[in-house]
Amino acid sequence: MGSKALGIDAVCALPNAQIGVMGVDSAIVMLHRKEIDAIEDDKQKEKYIREFKEEYSKKITAKDGIDQGYIDETVEPDALRQWLGNKLIVLQGRNTDSGIFKKHGNIPL
Repeated sequence: MGSKALGIDAVCALPNAQIGVMGVDSAIVMLHRKEIDAIEDDKQKEKYIREFKEEYSKKITAKDGIDQGYIDETVEPDALRQWLGNKLIVLQGRNTDSGIFKKHGNIPL
C-alpha cells in the first residue's frame, strides 16, 4: 500500500507478501492476453498460464522488494506489533515541516 518511493517513513512486509501493483493472475492476463487467447487447447492454455505464474511469483517476493528499495525489512507476524510500536516511538519527535506546502497529508492513492 506504500513504498519508500512515495515518501513513507518506514515500510515493512510479512515474509510471504507479494510486492506488486496487481496480483500475478491479473498481470498474466493483462500482459499475455493475445498469446493466451491464441491457444485453443485448454490444457496447453493452463500450462502456459501456470509457467508464467511460477515465473512472475518469483519476482514479487518481499526479498525482491527489499532489494529494489520498496520496503525496509520483513517482519514476522508475531513481531509486527512490536515493530510498529518501535517505529512510532522513533518517529514521534520527527520534524514534519518539510517547507513544502501540502494541502493534506494523504499519500497518493
